[in-house]
Amino acid sequence: MQRVSFPLAVIFLAAIFSGLLEKMPFLANAHILTVIGAIALIGVGLSGRLSVVLNHPIARWLLFFTVWFIPCALFGFWPGGSVFLFRDGWSRSFLSFILLAGCVVTVKQCKTIYKTLGYSVGFLAIMALVLRGADNTGRLGLLGTRYENANDFAWTLVLGLSFFLFPIFRGERDKRTKIIAVVCSVVILLALVKTGSRGGMIAFLMMAAYGYHQSSRRMKIRLGVLIPLLLLALYFISPSDMRRRYTTFFGSGKNYIGIDVHQLPPEEREEALAAASAEQRKTILRDSLHVTIFHPLLGVGPGNFSVAQDALARARGELKGMWAVTHNTYTQISSEMGIVGLAIYVMFLYQCFKPLNFIVHSKYPGKDWDDLRGMAESMRASFVVLLTMALFDSYGYDTNIPILAGLTCALSFIAARKRALMKLPSQDGAPLSESSPEPALEPAWTGVL
Repeated sequence: MQRVSFPLAVIFLAAIFSGLLEKMPFLANAHILTVIGAIALIGVGLSGRLSVVLNHPIARWLLFFTVWFIPCALFGFWPGGSVFLFRDGWSRSFLSFILLAGCVVTVKQCKTIYKTLGYSVGFLAIMALVLRGADNTGRLGLLGTRYENANDFAWTLVLGLSFFLFPIFRGERDKRTKIIAVVCSVVILLALVKTGSRGGMIAFLMMAAYGYHQSSRRMKIRLGVLIPLLLLALYFISPSDMRRRYTTFFGSGKNYIGIDVHQLPPEEREEALAAASAEQRKTILRDSLHVTIFHPLLGVGPGNFSVAQDALARARGELKGMWAVTHNTYTQISSEMGIVGLAIYVMFLYQCFKPLNFIVHSKYPGKDWDDLRGMAESMRASFVVLLTMALFDSYGYDTNIPILAGLTCALSFIAARKRALMKLPSQDGAPLSESSPEPALEPAWTGVL
């Protein structure tokens, strides 16, 4: 059953992160992705791994969050909207976690998943650049898909970069694989600067700083030269309107209140729109904190912040609210699911770091352990990107996060089995070799993480 489920999981991830299926309506309307995911989940259940996966600390906190979702939805401002979000959004995200955690059981399979995610995002970037998909402000995205929003597109691009850290810096010894990874990374960076996403660019800088900090002394010397040159190149290849947008992250020194920005010269229009966006984000952030303070237990219901913000704006005497998300994942959760929901979510993220830290700091010898350490470092970089991007946009119910958590869970299972395998003696008293049958999953990981 596992041999059947894993290829389906690979196809499932490739379809999500490449955006190809959504650009082919005749296939998207056939719900092929839903069918593939359902068959793979059935395989996970029949293989007996479902109960083991759900007993992992990461799964427990994710399950707590899912259960807490229900009362928050029932007592929210708009229960129907929360139910829709749960049915068409969060439930699929949770099942994606089960799929990854249950299907990936070997180091080789993990490496296949890493390549699938990286190459799929690379293909996504190429497709967006070739099709020249841009919104009415000129920001790059893949129109007609889940990556139509430039900020969501940027978040996925930076996430894809983190999966190329493994083959480039730690894992693959094949030069051809490294060359492909470098080329894909360049394409992704080119697409990233065209998104105009300030949060995405800050997340990339954070990932670069993290990679520099985690590198060896020799690699730090190389990166110390490469990163400044790369940033300089990105500055010059980015369109002029995007450069102006990046300089208005905290607003603009000019006052555009009461001015019709569409009447401004083209070179100043983007600056005015970006400055207005920055000011809007500040107002929304204050409103999300206000909503959190006055609804600390259950919040206003998942997906209901825009409804609550509209009521708050009208109470201030404004004609209507902004009808926008919080642009901050932490205040999104706290305002929509209360402080309890935020605490559960933070604990879920904390549990994701624990097994990764264990693997990264392990000293066990062997190629499999070297690969595991490299993949864990890349995954940890992904979560660093997540924690950074979460400050600038709303990803509380995003599918990418449970997918990362599911892959983290799979890495922890594999590391725990390898650790148990090294300590389990054979009949003649000698340690078992890597070719020996692996011990049962349950005794291998319980008590380790």
